[in-house]
Amino acid sequence: MIETFDDLVTMAATESEPSKLLVVLVGVEAAHSRGPDGGTVALDNEGSLTPMMVRDLDLKPDLELDEVVAAADTTGQPWRFLLLAILPGQNGRAPSRDECDTHLKRMAKAFLTGGDLSRYACFDRQGEPIFIDNPLV
Repeated sequence: MIETFDDLVTMAATESEPSKLLVVLVGVEAAHSRGPDGGTVALDNEGSLTPMMVRDLDLKPDLELDEVVAAADTTGQPWRFLLLAILPGQNGRAPSRDECDTHLKRMAKAFLTGGDLSRYACFDRQGEPIFIDNPLV
């Protein structure tokens, strides 16, 4: 069971083929309601998730969450969560850019269509695991 980012990297290290880490940066737009004074108030733990950007990274055994967060921050996108997956290569080669893009699009589409997110690992910026409850599933 994957409970930490390190668990994910350790699991990938058991693969016999070179792998890529697939990353979807997820933004959060908080849901709001009217407060007693007529203004809007953000609701805790409610809102919509939006895939902000996708990218793949080389998955090496010493990869640390801090490196992934730093790479994500260079995008300039206001992300809050990382949705992650491992894509193994074949015949001694890491997955191609096209293979990664296909899977990254599928991951991002899962948010937009209410797809099953349970096959992916999700962490916040500090590496805490996140469970995303999707009412559309």
